Parts: sequence; C-alpha cells; structure tokens
Amino acid sequence: MRSLVVVLTAVLCLAVSGCQKNVNPDTPLPPTGAVLSKVGVTCRFKVTASDADFHRVSVRVDWDDGDTSDWSQMFRSGDTMTLEYAWPVPGDFRISAQAKDEKDAVSLWSNWHAVAIADTVSLPPGSPRAPAGPDTGYIDSTYEFSTLAGDPNGDRIRLQLDWGDGDTSAWGGLVPESTMVTMSHTWLSAGEYSVRARAKDEKDLVGEWSGVHILMVIEDTVSRPPGVPLVPAGPDTGYVDSAYEFSTAGGDPNGDSILFQFDWGDGDTSNWSAPVSESTAVRIAHSWTAAGDFSIRARAKDTKDLMSDWSNAHLLTVNDSLWNRLRMVGSAEPTPDSSAFRIYVVNDQPDDVTISWLHFFQTPDSAYMRDFHIDGSLGTGFPLAPTDSGIGDGDTVHFASVTIAPNGSQLVELLMQQFYPVAIPAPPNDTLGNVCNREFQLRFSDGSEIKFVVPYP
Repeated sequence: MRSLVVVLTAVLCLAVSGCQKNVNPDTPLPPTGAVLSKVGVTCRFKVTASDADFHRVSVRVDWDDGDTSDWSQMFRSGDTMTLEYAWPVPGDFRISAQAKDEKDAVSLWSNWHAVAIADTVSLPPGSPRAPAGPDTGYIDSTYEFSTLAGDPNGDRIRLQLDWGDGDTSAWGGLVPESTMVTMSHTWLSAGEYSVRARAKDEKDLVGEWSGVHILMVIEDTVSRPPGVPLVPAGPDTGYVDSAYEFSTAGGDPNGDSILFQFDWGDGDTSNWSAPVSESTAVRIAHSWTAAGDFSIRARAKDTKDLMSDWSNAHLLTVNDSLWNRLRMVGSAEPTPDSSAFRIYVVNDQPDDVTISWLHFFQTPDSAYMRDFHIDGSLGTGFPLAPTDSGIGDGDTVHFASVTIAPNGSQLVELLMQQFYPVAIPAPPNDTLGNVCNREFQLRFSDGSEIKFVVPYP
C-alpha cells in the first residue's frame, strides 16, 4: 500500500527570486512571564522570535541555574512560544532566550528577565467540595458529578471521585486550582451511594476526601424516550449544491442505543442513522439547492421507537454561487528524495478562510493513506489509520480548524507522502513512481476545489 502523509503549515507569503544566503534568526526579545514564584511551582514564560528569511523558528531558555530548556517545537516567524520551568532551589535568576531557524542557524542570547524564587514547604491540596450532581438516578444510566479544590502552594491539581460502589475514577488531568472538574459514572445496582472526591497536586501530594453527596439509584422499569440531542454542529456558511456535514449526539435514560435524524430546514429530512451508543456523535451530510438561511435541527429515537423532541437549531447561510476561495500557487513538486510531493495554497479573498476537513475527491487507484498531519496534529477519518494500513471506502479526513489569512498574505503548504494503491499491513519504503502523471482533485471544507498533476521526480 502506498500511504499519504499531508503536512499543512502556514507561513507568510514571500516572493523570492534568486538564491540567498541564510541569515541567522533575530535576537529574541527578553522572555516575559512570572517575576516572583516559589520553589517547585511551575512558571510559564513566553518568548517571541522572528527570522529575516521567514523560516520557522525554535527557541530555548537558559534558566540561570545551570539548566537550559530543550529546543521548542518549530513555529512561525514572529509568533510566540510558551515554555515552563520549576526551580528546585530558591534564589534570584536572570533568564534569557535564544532562537534557531529550521536550517539550524542560531541567534544571539536575548537580554535577561529577572525572576525571584522563594523557599516554600509543599502542602497537599485542600479537601474538595462535596461533589454536585443528581440526588436520584436509575440503574445503567450515566450521571455527571462536579467538584473543585484549592491548593495552598498554588499548584495545579488532579481530582478523583469515589463513586461509593467500590469503584473510583481515574485521576483527572492537571488543572489550575479552583477549576471545576466534571466526571461521569454508571451504577449497575440499586442502592444508596456516597459520592466523594479528593485531590492531589503535581508533586503527587494527596489531600483528604471531601464530604459526601448521597445518590439514590433505583431500578428503572419505565421505558422513556431519548433526551433532546445537542444542537447540530457544522459550518455557519456554505454554497448552493455543495454538501456539508453536521454532527450531533445525545443520551437515553434507559441506556438504549439511539438513532438520529436531521431536519435540514429546506423541507427535507435525512434518513435515520444507524443505531449508536448514547453520547456517540453521528455525522450526516446534505446539500442545498437554493440560497437562503436554513435552521438545522436533530432528533433522536431509541430502539423501541420512542422519540425525542427536536433540538435547538443551528443556522446555516447558503450563498448563491461557489467560487474557489483557495488557490494553488505554482504546481506540485516532488521532494529531493522523491518520497513525497507538496503544493502551496493561498486565500485570495478579503476575509479569513477556515478549513476543518479535506476530501480526496479522486485518488489514484483508490490509494490508501496511513497518516494525515497538520502542524503535527493527526487527522481523523478513513482511509487513514495511525498505525495500520488504511481501511474503509471514505476519503475525507478531519482536523483541528486552520484559519488562512486573506488577500494572499499567507502561504499554506500541503505535504503528501507515500501513496500505495492497496491496503497492506506494512508499506515498504517506496517512491512516487505509481502516482506520477496522475491527476488529483481536493475539496476543502469551505467548498474550494483544487486539481493538480503529480510530476515525475
């Protein structure tokens, strides 16, 4: 199988003629952040760095205690990176920053930023508030409880709930003190349960259990319809005859599987989805044949055909005409080792364009991909798989939203690597040979379509 890796990064658009010698990055500004803290408390500092060649840059900080941070991940010239550090000893420290571009050219060290670190005795977090949640519930139904706790040292904390049935939650993620945390649980037997919470800080010091919240769980003998689904999530604007995906999810008081249906606001409704477990998101696409404002709603029914009310509406504005707001600059070009090719895209419109998915409208020989990355984030969707060969017949991948600046001021790189014509467990290290001189067509979530031909290396 040939796999495809697409890396999408954004840099400022820059017209370059001729060959230029690489210039070292500019000396960063002094780090900004905490000026006073305590031993063992994590402090955050921001460093801004830029490069005259508009290369991506990385930064590191000398903590003035014999320790220097690792180089950060690469980021765009002119942007800011946040680094964290906790001093193990008290004292007055003068920290400074250094930048490195993607060609390993380094800047001078910046001017220093002063930080005073006081000595302190680490104490465990305080006892959390008694968890807040329902007083009664039903067997096999899931309920949420929320709590928060403080820390005398200002440390970040994790929270854990004891559900009173012999089970406890996993420790939650680190959050700032006094941040509300919500967890959920399902009770399998009727009875009275004492729900309580405790906290531990980032030094693994554990506090006392909170007071209890009494939950009475009873057997549910009455079948009830699903709850009203979430407001459908999807784009706010679109274009006539272009399909857009909307998603929703919901719960069922009896724990039944749920089917979803969308009302598209144009007199049409979707077919019922396949049954899914409660809280599982369902996505369905639709296209509109006329311009206008459309209120998109969802409803749910369980496997006993008991139906919920319609959800609140998501408003979609459909415009008359579709034009390609994104444009390819130049042509596709292979990388020096012939294992990948890249294209560059700009936004020619006067407003930002935000994209959150990419559809391979046509791929050579129904080619499969292993991974799809944008700025280091792994996309989701078929035919992608993070470790295995691609499976399934879909060609759409979803990713965290990426906003592209207007008026052609921002260049976006798409890097595509290792296509394979069939799904195989372990793709070999191959070249672009079997996709060269083939036409690709991509459709972005904003409706833009781009066609290009993969050149021979």
